[in-house]
Amino acid sequence: MSATMTEVEPLIEQTIKNAFWKLRFTECNEWIKEVNSEILKYDFSELADYERFQCVCVPDWESLQEIILESQKKTVIFLNNKEKGKALAERLIRTGKIEKKDIEILNSDNLDEDGEVVQNLAIGNTLKNKILITTSVLDNGVSIHDPEVGNLVVETESKIEFLQMIGRIRRENTNECKLYFVLRDKKNFSCRMKRYEDEIELFSNLKAERLKAKREYYIQTMWCDDEDSKFFRKALVWMNSDSQVFDRDNGNGFVQNHNSGFFVNRFAEKKIGDMYVAESHFYGLALSDPLSVIYEQMTWIGKRPEELKIIESEYKKRLECEFVAELQRVQKFSAEELKQFKIDLTKKFRKDFFIDVPAKNGTISNEKLQDICGRFGLVLLSEEDVESRRKLYTIQMLSER
Repeated sequence: MSATMTEVEPLIEQTIKNAFWKLRFTECNEWIKEVNSEILKYDFSELADYERFQCVCVPDWESLQEIILESQKKTVIFLNNKEKGKALAERLIRTGKIEKKDIEILNSDNLDEDGEVVQNLAIGNTLKNKILITTSVLDNGVSIHDPEVGNLVVETESKIEFLQMIGRIRRENTNECKLYFVLRDKKNFSCRMKRYEDEIELFSNLKAERLKAKREYYIQTMWCDDEDSKFFRKALVWMNSDSQVFDRDNGNGFVQNHNSGFFVNRFAEKKIGDMYVAESHFYGLALSDPLSVIYEQMTWIGKRPEELKIIESEYKKRLECEFVAELQRVQKFSAEELKQFKIDLTKKFRKDFFIDVPAKNGTISNEKLQDICGRFGLVLLSEEDVESRRKLYTIQMLSER
């Protein structure tokens, strides 16, 4: 039984067919010819129960961090990038509301090293730490029966991974668990589309003759830590190479040469292609409404859009107040002072308020600053100083004019 039966069923069928085919050609298994080779299917999909999950949408990671830190429940976070996991842990620790020992990070780099954490999960089915941040390395084979787990965050566009990840939180011990979605815009999906598109191109360059001729090159490259090496470790597998089939009097014979070499990991290649399609699809949804991405993922577990709880960002509200206060500091600034102010403003608030504003040489134009002021009911005014005959700049509320 699998939560992703529709995906694995073709593979299971093919494996069974291969087994029947091989058994029929072995003299010691004549009985198999009399066995009915029809593949019987039993549908247990109705046993999948996702009622325990309450879907919640948060507008940004900062808001999610605050919710997690304030919660009395334990949290499991699945991310699609191990670097993002490390960065998230650092941000949580910097708040001073949680200690490093209360956060565990698991990924492909340290899965073998953190034996105690994995042992607790595999044998005790419990979390040792208050927060577990992990990647897809934990989406199979480990069940969490810890009743203290009440928060789950899943960041993936793959339906298979999504179902596997939420399936780690078992219903036997968890009656209620909040499933958090972080709102993402089209830019997020566009960047990931580009990444998978680049990897598809790299796969197309992995020709069999090149893999054979450059075998030593790939062996040496595997030990490096650059982006090319990471791709090769994912895209290539080391296997016994050439095989030969020949005829003999009593049937077909099979001889396998024991030379070894690199071959393309077709499973990884297919996954990259599937992910490019998924990212493209979600990009199209996000163009009209980022919430539609979440609504579609909710249908994977039988949830309706009206079941989604949408939380407003208290973090953004506080940041907006701070931003407006910063703008209002501009009172009779000279051109030089305004220029430095714009540089500092852009550095401090770029991620939140300058996404759609191009910057040159670390600053923005006065026209762009005027546009930004208008979004918050402010206006950038200029006047000429009588004594110095230089322009002075002031930002004030439109209602004060």
